[in-house]
Amino acid sequence: MMSYQVIEQGQWRNFLDQFVREHLGWLVTVKFLRTNQLSDQQGTEVSASVLLQHYPLEDIRESERDNGMDIMLTVGSGQDENSILIEGVHHLYLHKTDSADKGLRIDSTDDTTTLVEFRAPMLPENVDGLAQVER
Repeated sequence: MMSYQVIEQGQWRNFLDQFVREHLGWLVTVKFLRTNQLSDQQGTEVSASVLLQHYPLEDIRESERDNGMDIMLTVGSGQDENSILIEGVHHLYLHKTDSADKGLRIDSTDDTTTLVEFRAPMLPENVDGLAQVER
């Protein structure tokens, strides 16, 4: 069974730092959709647009601005580096399976949702070897 764990806004910076440390270099797919397209409470998407597919996670940072919070997601490195600015974030969720992190759900005030999904959800301690960026 999959579920979403709400991350309280005051915890975003610490949570995202820890999340990146645990999942640095893991392959992610980034999807974008209207929040109302989430088909049920579990957040299964009906028709999400794929922005990036199978890029290694590099960084996720939150920043405060006058009228809200933004999150900068960076995947890939060198010539393959891509950064996505997610503006007006008002909810952040950890998407989990029964035993592992599946990714993140980031909801914005403009009724859009960004999904950051791991190619293969598993516990960090079960990953074999170092991420390419650590070599």
